[in-house]
Amino acid sequence: MSGEKPGTHIDRDGRFVAYGITMLKNAPNREAAEAFLAYLLDPEGGQKILRQYGQPPFEPPFVPTREMYQKLPDILQAFSSPPGCAGSVILGATQRNLTNSVNI
Repeated sequence: MSGEKPGTHIDRDGRFVAYGITMLKNAPNREAAEAFLAYLLDPEGGQKILRQYGQPPFEPPFVPTREMYQKLPDILQAFSSPPGCAGSVILGATQRNLTNSVNI
């Protein structure tokens, strides 16, 4: 983790903290919700920012079940892989302390 001065780091042992993100099934502005999640999951968008600030994401993102994957909008399927594929991880999860699960 970042230290008190720029460029310094502190090593700490501990457990990760999990956060979730969900797109509402009946979101009043579904297009904006999809665009936000697409940005968040984009390797050159939100995922890059997470890495920059010490939250390295698992790659590629995935959802826990094939049924959930099939419900994802096409734009989000492009940033994820279906369960059971090599390298699959939870949609938007980070290796240390962030989990973003999309429930549709």
